Amino acid sequence: MSAVAGAGAPPAETPAAQTTDVPPNVGPRYTINRRIGAGANGTVWEAVDTRDGKKVAIKHITNALRSDEDAKRTLREVKLLRHFSHKNVNTVLDCILPPGGRAAVTMDTPIVLVFDFMETDLHSIIQSKQALTDEHFQYFLFQILSGLKALHSGKVMHRDLKPANLLVNSNCLLQICDFGLARVDSEEDNMTKYVVTRWYRPPELLLCGPEATYSNAIDIWSVGCIFAEMLMQRPIFPGKHYIEQMKLIFE
Repeated sequence: MSAVAGAGAPPAETPAAQTTDVPPNVGPRYTINRRIGAGANGTVWEAVDTRDGKKVAIKHITNALRSDEDAKRTLREVKLLRHFSHKNVNTVLDCILPPGGRAAVTMDTPIVLVFDFMETDLHSIIQSKQALTDEHFQYFLFQILSGLKALHSGKVMHRDLKPANLLVNSNCLLQICDFGLARVDSEEDNMTKYVVTRWYRPPELLLCGPEATYSNAIDIWSVGCIFAEMLMQRPIFPGKHYIEQMKLIFE
């Protein structure tokens, strides 16, 4: 399975982040090749680890410490990813400190994280209309559920599963990524309903009030939507707003 370009991503309903074409300062160990993506939480760059020549992905989060909310989200993501070691979870390999080390960290210091390099994502593959076999569907679904079982066993809800957050290599290895919205299921004070991208959001989140209460079952609903999208090669519930979303689900 070859890498392809993505297009037509669903509305994420997350605040836009400042992105930059200026590569992060990664020191002598890593060599930056090119920017490969930008999202709500920063930019991602392809790089090479000069120690062993291995390709890595470097996530550059520019505004990670400028507010308590952003700092907590970044700290939570790093702590969660350092906790897991599973082939279907895109975990943190390294955290690059600025020149001067911890003493040089300020509110304007970007956070630079190093991950395994993955060639593309499931959203790009689906959008490419590339022919997929039953074996592809089975293997991708198996890996999504394997990674999710590891997360749920650690009492972690991802809360934003969608094809764009499922990275894929040419050997069909799949990894769950982007844990900026993930929560430990004991964090009841952080159980907001505006988490899962609308197209993959379950009915209990669409219908609940401001005090949302839910379980890791919301991730399973998202997996079902993703599986249907793989089979159909288009989103199954592409609602433009939450009322249309509910109508599509009921139909």
